[in-house]
Amino acid sequence: MTDWTPTWCDELLVASQQLARFVDVLHSKVATLEVPLGRSLNGLSMEAYADLDALADLLLSAPKVPAKLARQAHDAGASAGERRWSTKISRWLKRWENDVPG
Repeated sequence: MTDWTPTWCDELLVASQQLARFVDVLHSKVATLEVPLGRSLNGLSMEAYADLDALADLLLSAPKVPAKLARQAHDAGASAGERRWSTKISRWLKRWENDVPG
């Protein structure tokens, strides 16, 4: 068993303060997604936050497409790659709507 020391106590305090700052940053970043996703994101589980992280990764890895072209993504003439990304994002959003209370 480790004895409680003032140094250990100080390190625990610093770590807990840092964790509190990280949580505040996480909440502020997630809050920016509430309007685009159309739901409150307060009180999500860690799994739901992981899902948000996966969506961010998916969106960041999507090819850069001009806005005019993106508006035409559902047109029959859209490329297979554009349809594939649109489908991935649509599937993710449907799963999110079904799995996360809002």
